Amino acid sequence: MVDAGFDYVELGAGILFDQPNAFDSLHVPATNLFFKGGYKLFGPEKTPYIDYAEKVIHAAAKTGVKVMVVGSGAARTAPEGVPASDADEEFANIIGMLSEIARPLGVLIAPESLNQTETNVANDLGELAQAMIARRLGYTADVYHVLKEWDLDPKTSGAPPEQYWIDQVPFRPAHVHFADLPRYVPAKDDPDVLAFLRRLVSLGYDERISFEGSRDGYGPVQILERMKAMWETVK
Repeated sequence: MVDAGFDYVELGAGILFDQPNAFDSLHVPATNLFFKGGYKLFGPEKTPYIDYAEKVIHAAAKTGVKVMVVGSGAARTAPEGVPASDADEEFANIIGMLSEIARPLGVLIAPESLNQTETNVANDLGELAQAMIARRLGYTADVYHVLKEWDLDPKTSGAPPEQYWIDQVPFRPAHVHFADLPRYVPAKDDPDVLAFLRRLVSLGYDERISFEGSRDGYGPVQILERMKAMWETVK
C-alpha cells in the first residue's frame, strides 16, 4: 500500500503492542481493533482492561500514532439483561476513561459505530457522535457501518436521504473509514458513498481517510485512484 502511494497504513493496536519496533519503517498514525478478543466490557464476565489499555496506548504513542479507533465488537457486546441504553452510556464513559489516558500523550481516542451483526452496543453513529461531543471527545465515521444499519432497519428502503447523513454525521469526525455496503471498493458513482463524502466536505473534513474493506481483486494503486477520484468528484 505504501509503495502504491498511500500516505499511511492503519494497523491493529494490539499488533503494535505485541510486536514493538516491527513497523518502525511504516507511517502508522492510526490504529483500530483496540481491544483484543477475550476482553469483555459489560456484564458478569467483565474483564479488567485499564492496565492493558494503558500499555497499548503508550506503545501506540511511542510509534507516532495520533488516532486510535475503538471498534472491538466482541468486547463491547452487552450480555442479555443489560439494557441497551445503559450499555451505550457505559461505553461512552469507557471512551472517556481511555481518553484521559491518551490525551496527555497526544493521542485521540475515536470510537466508531458498528452494526448489529457485530455488536449490540453503539450502533447508531449519530447517537455515538452526540455522546462524544457531550464529553468533548472525537469519533470515527465508518460509512460501511452506517449503510449496513440503514440496510438492516426494516423501516428503511432505498438510498438514505440527505437528512440521514446529517443526523448520522452531525459534526466533523476525527477519523474516517471508507468502503461500500458489501465492504468492498466502491464504484466511482456509488450514490451512497458519494453522499457520505459530500457530508464530509460540507463539514470541512480534511483529515485521514482509511480504506477498510476487502480489495475484491483491486490492486492498491486502483484503490487509491478510486478514493482520490471520488473525493475530487464531491469537492
